[in-house]
Amino acid sequence: MKCKFLLLPLTLFLAQSALATTVLPQPKACPSITAIKTIGVNKAQYYAIDGWVGTNVNHYDTQEEWSFYIFVPRQTNDENDAIAKGNANIALLSAVHGPDGKDNEWRCYYLNEQQKPLGMAILR
Repeated sequence: MKCKFLLLPLTLFLAQSALATTVLPQPKACPSITAIKTIGVNKAQYYAIDGWVGTNVNHYDTQEEWSFYIFVPRQTNDENDAIAKGNANIALLSAVHGPDGKDNEWRCYYLNEQQKPLGMAILR
């Protein structure tokens, strides 16, 4: 009898864990650089360690809704300046890698002409 009472919480825990780790199906493609350049970023977030990041949430040219982030130079004054600089940085994108699955999400990495990471789209 005691074993049944111990088995029930374990079963509930495992069922809850299985639901929490549902893996998203792999998207067919990352948002294209052309679509990202056309739409741009419309918000910016400040992170104490990294500084400003330009952001937008959109389907772009895919079926899925992606969160797009682009790095902004540290010499940024405020949110409006960060949005303007983020959109300027989008013009520098030249390559995309992905989608890569990681931590129950899909990521697409956007590089500049020197093949250095400049932006990222995340599907959660």
